[in-house]
Amino acid sequence: MKRASVYRIAASATALAYCYAVQAGEAPRYEAAPGWVDAVSVASVDRGENNDLIVSDQQVRIEDGLRWDYHDRVYRLSDVKDMSDIGTLKFQWLPDKGDLIIHEIVILRDGQIINVLDQGKGLEVLRREQLLEMGVLDGSLTATLAVPGLVVGDKVRTRYSITLSDQALKGDVQSQIRLPRETSNAKGNAISVMLQGRAAPEADYTRVMVSWPVSMDVSYKTSSSVEISPPVTRDGYQWLEIALPLPAADPPPADAPLRYRMPPTLQVGTFANWADVAQTMAPYYFTKGSLDGLTDLADKVDAIGARPVSTLEKAVAALELVQEDIRYLLNGLDGGNYIPQSVATTWRLKYGDCKAKTVMLLAVLDRLGIEAQAVLVSTNLGNAVPESLPIPGAFNHVLVRAVIDGQEYFLDGTSVGANIAIIGNVPPFEYYLPLQEDGATLTTIAQTLPLAPEAEMQLEFDGSAGLDLPVLGSVKVMMVGPRAVQINGQSDKAKEALANGLASNMGEGTQIIDTVVEQGADDSQATLTITGVFPPLFKFTENRGEFTPGRMAKAAQFTPNRSEKQWQDLPVSVGRRTSDIYVMRAKLPLDSSELDVKGKLQFEAEAAGKVFSRKVQVVGREIEFLEQVTSLGGEISPEQLPEERRKAAAIAREKLTFSTPDDAPRRWRFAGKTDRSALQPLEDAYAKAIAKKPDEIAPLEARARFRIATFDFAGAAKDLSAAIDIKASAELFQQRAEMHIRMRDWASAKADLESAYALDPLPPTGMRLANALAHLNQLSQARDLLAQQSGDTDAQRLIAFELAELDAIEGDKDAGLARIEDVLAESPSDPTLLNAKCWFIGTWEVQLERGEEACRLAVERGKNPAQALDSRAMYHLRAGQLEKARADIEEALQLAPWQAPSVLLRGLIKLKQDDATAEQDIADAIARQPDLVDTYSRWGFAIDLAVDQP
Repeated sequence: MKRASVYRIAASATALAYCYAVQAGEAPRYEAAPGWVDAVSVASVDRGENNDLIVSDQQVRIEDGLRWDYHDRVYRLSDVKDMSDIGTLKFQWLPDKGDLIIHEIVILRDGQIINVLDQGKGLEVLRREQLLEMGVLDGSLTATLAVPGLVVGDKVRTRYSITLSDQALKGDVQSQIRLPRETSNAKGNAISVMLQGRAAPEADYTRVMVSWPVSMDVSYKTSSSVEISPPVTRDGYQWLEIALPLPAADPPPADAPLRYRMPPTLQVGTFANWADVAQTMAPYYFTKGSLDGLTDLADKVDAIGARPVSTLEKAVAALELVQEDIRYLLNGLDGGNYIPQSVATTWRLKYGDCKAKTVMLLAVLDRLGIEAQAVLVSTNLGNAVPESLPIPGAFNHVLVRAVIDGQEYFLDGTSVGANIAIIGNVPPFEYYLPLQEDGATLTTIAQTLPLAPEAEMQLEFDGSAGLDLPVLGSVKVMMVGPRAVQINGQSDKAKEALANGLASNMGEGTQIIDTVVEQGADDSQATLTITGVFPPLFKFTENRGEFTPGRMAKAAQFTPNRSEKQWQDLPVSVGRRTSDIYVMRAKLPLDSSELDVKGKLQFEAEAAGKVFSRKVQVVGREIEFLEQVTSLGGEISPEQLPEERRKAAAIAREKLTFSTPDDAPRRWRFAGKTDRSALQPLEDAYAKAIAKKPDEIAPLEARARFRIATFDFAGAAKDLSAAIDIKASAELFQQRAEMHIRMRDWASAKADLESAYALDPLPPTGMRLANALAHLNQLSQARDLLAQQSGDTDAQRLIAFELAELDAIEGDKDAGLARIEDVLAESPSDPTLLNAKCWFIGTWEVQLERGEEACRLAVERGKNPAQALDSRAMYHLRAGQLEKARADIEEALQLAPWQAPSVLLRGLIKLKQDDATAEQDIADAIARQPDLVDTYSRWGFAIDLAVDQP
């Protein structure tokens, strides 16, 4: 066995002349298989129990400039769906390059061989341009046959050949065959195989065999991970046979360069080297005399040449001419898969593929006196091109390389958006092959000029209303090149969809007021501007808010996995070359001198194939932030990985953070206030968002959330009512019920919760309704409703807590505590249950001696320490331990300053301590959550802002 590489079989001193004339046909031929075919005996195939693909055999003969592909497929129909999928056979071929030859179509049934062709059933030929909507007219024909009389259990065998002699290759031949590995999904893949005529990923018998005369100069190559036996000589031919499927192999990591991730493939060709390929293809791109007789086109070119601009600007204008005046259509008819149509034809038809556009652009540039040549590239092989056998099939695209003022530029006539700002950006292909008469070799595409960004994002935010309130602002995306052309050409609906998608990335609660797309000097420039309401700049954790502009930390993430032994020598692909600019200008609610600034205002570094830069200016309440991340492309070697990981991690830590002081003003300063003038700009913005989408509930819900956050419960209820009128839901009824509760309107809350329960009769809704009934002193109804509830363990616990509350309200506090302890007995270490016991003992002031241990354990074990500390503070207050109560509630509010009940409890504790600030806390808490008056009255607290009478 040999490690697969490139093998070249020596030819005789005199190469064979190209003497085979293709008798290509528009109709299938029906002939016996050629004598060189080694037919498979189906009876001798060792069948797999669960595999319906029995045979997948492909044999290729290369001779006299012709490639003959013989296929043998045998498939068992195991169900009715197979009869539909497999029962209609399809064969595709290129009639200008070869023939479809049908050797055999039979049904194998219980030892019988039923010849379908003997039944007078021939194939129907139709031209199926399946890719026409993608601008592809490939010239292929498709022949179909609905196999008659099939029943489940039949085996369908098709043996056919497709010949190909590509007139563009001048007698040379190439072939590329996918070599499947073992897979667990044999049947699903096999169906695709039968329909499309490809080598099966897995079958009971799978084989690929290639043969050619010993006198021919033929090369072959497989992937480096594939081992095959060398060809053997028999009857004057070399025979290369590969038994399939190949053994299963672990896939390489997704960030490995593409050459390591290519599927196993056998390549066979008669080209000597890359120079041979270049010499063969070069004549098709000679343009001398191409503009003769095309007066109107020549006049356009001469007008470009007469402009008083630089040579580079003229080249951009020439590229724009080809991109915009000639629409894209790949015309593969009459040999066009490799042979470009003439400039005259392209100009007359006003369409052409990459070949036609390249020839036309070369002719135009030549008339302008600009040095240029055609180059072959691959849009999908990337850095795997050098691993390929030297064949034209290694490429699937052609464009122009121009040299202007000593600098090379790659000009793609099939792209759009020609613009001088980005003309120096190289395309995302890693290698090219120049097409020139004296031959050429593969060349790396290098980015020699600075990489210009194709998009720049600018954000303008006004956060002056508050640290934890939504902000007004705009998001502007300025695009140059193909993306600009695309958006300029979109419908208003599509533009709005794009804006909505961008807005969704700005954070939950974003509401769009307006979307505008403005075209620049031409369609290669576009600016998308979104104005609206966006999430708060500052995100709060506990009592501290942080504003962290920029996305550098995310862009710097570099965590390639090379833990597997077989991966350790693999480099890491950085990806394509890109450059993004991110600009933010924001008005802050506080002067920057009041904020704690951490991180570097000016920063630049390089790591993991990217260059990072940050420039920030802060003056008073305004900040201007500019960040640029440029990906250099290429790859990082295994030896570089540790250092690049370290550098990337260091950059990820280089966050710029603006932190608030602990006593910074928060949204609850608006609680109970009649003056909301500072919030009016936000109110106006939400009104515009609602007016923009009057039939949608999302803008109404967004304003309701804003009003709830700023303690306008009546306004929020009004918005929720409007949303309910559009589309009622249990969730909306529950939200409005919550607003009625805040306003202490328990009767309206009950009505809404009854509507919600009718729509969503689940335990949480039932428990909320029961609570409202209890506040209306309808205790028996509340108990009956709770008795009807069921659910999982968590639901049963919550129901028990509600029943314990009813026990206490009805005067039996001990029964309520016993009910909670019964639940706790099932999970004595559960911190949630311990907290429930602590809270119940404290609020109802029952059996205080049993509360201390439960309260301590709830605080120590709980996942929500603020809630547990609040419960223990209540317990300490009832037990007369005021200092402990004060310490617990202060800590709770440090963790969760938004908890209005904790503010109230602190006020009650202060009142006991004769603290002069007690009344302010009580007033603040009631302003935030007025219904606390009703709830705390259950527990014996009479709150009139001054007197505590427990």
